[in-house]
Amino acid sequence: MVALFGRRKPFDDGNRQTFVEALSSMLEIQVIASGGGSLEDPATGSINGRALGYVYGFIDAALRIIG
Repeated sequence: MVALFGRRKPFDDGNRQTFVEALSSMLEIQVIASGGGSLEDPATGSINGRALGYVYGFIDAALRIIG
């Protein structure tokens, strides 16, 4: 249960590293399942905005879940 007005647990370096590893492994699985595409457009070399937005939204949702 989430405490609305309680104190949050500190997000120390160990927890942060675990969080980053979990997120990167989930995103890596999704890249593999999608065929191993790149965030860069091969024709122009620019970053694919949709893919970047997806990664940003994925990380944002994970951060919101942990508070």
